[in-house]
Amino acid sequence: MVEFYFFQMANLPRPIHVFGDFKEKFHVIAIDFYKSNNDEDIVICGYQIGLISTWSLSTYRCLRRINLDDYIKDKNIELLRLRSMIYIHCRQILVAELASGNLCLFKCDFDDLENFHLINHWPTLKLTFAKMIFILENRFLTYLDPDNSKQINLIDLDQPTTEPAIKIITEENDHGIVMASHLFFDTNRFLYNFIAYENGFLSINKSYLDSNKPIIYSQSLSSIQLHKGEILHMDYNDCIKRGIACCAPNEIVLWKCSLDDRKIDHSKIKKFSINSESITCCTIRPDGKIFAIGSKDGRIRLFSTKIGRPLAVITYHHESIETLRFTSNLINDDFRKKYLLFASTQDGLISIWSLYNNDDDSD
Repeated sequence: MVEFYFFQMANLPRPIHVFGDFKEKFHVIAIDFYKSNNDEDIVICGYQIGLISTWSLSTYRCLRRINLDDYIKDKNIELLRLRSMIYIHCRQILVAELASGNLCLFKCDFDDLENFHLINHWPTLKLTFAKMIFILENRFLTYLDPDNSKQINLIDLDQPTTEPAIKIITEENDHGIVMASHLFFDTNRFLYNFIAYENGFLSINKSYLDSNKPIIYSQSLSSIQLHKGEILHMDYNDCIKRGIACCAPNEIVLWKCSLDDRKIDHSKIKKFSINSESITCCTIRPDGKIFAIGSKDGRIRLFSTKIGRPLAVITYHHESIETLRFTSNLINDDFRKKYLLFASTQDGLISIWSLYNNDDDSD
């Protein structure tokens, strides 16, 4: 197994900006984006304690601050800790996944908070460390069943009733706790589910989404052990058919799926380790050219996704990197459209980076 040693690039720029809610002692664990009614780019930060704040990307000023606990009146819902968050701007819906095993749906117009309220909530699987909620076609919200980690429940946001609209059953296995997951639709409405487990296995399942069928059984495409230990984090980009798995304590596996059926190509698996403390998060840029990995020592490492070539290490932060998130769309910066990387740390800081946005930088 090859081990790479990184050196910070001399010409690596400093962050575009660093901001944070310094009054809070807790860090940001989820980041999302939207455009306001005034066509302004806004970043949404979800704090560990259940606080949501919005920030302008033009002025870096905090615009709104919401404590979710103020809007949860149901005593059966324990806020405890926010695990993940998604904002669906076209529906004005905020989805909050709680570590206590609850999924909450809020009506939320950040430009007008008078009507902010809890729409509905569902129990989810407690025994997992990963983000398990995904939005499909801006209509279906997915989450793991609280009693069966092999079952994915889909809520139809057109009619968000107490019971899930569709249940997708995956095949039984003995791989243990689900550590990470990634779901997406293809153009033919096939739903693909990538699931990483505590024993290092990665499985890929496929099912056809028929909204008229309340129960759907998925087909297993691949199951392979990428690592002998836990897979801590995972991301996948279907545009390039490549994924990354970050394994305990500091191993990285780069893998590729075949173009036709998305089965893992065993000949395209590349493994290497980094000389660092444990990996805390990972993300692939939407264009698929680079991916970023955060670690407990505060370093952010950048790689080319095509061959896994190390590009740079950022040593700006000194506390653990909690979240890495690329903007979903290109953002105007210095009169050029760029993907921006947001990094949040355990000390409450959030840094913004513009890295390798030229076409030939990451080859």
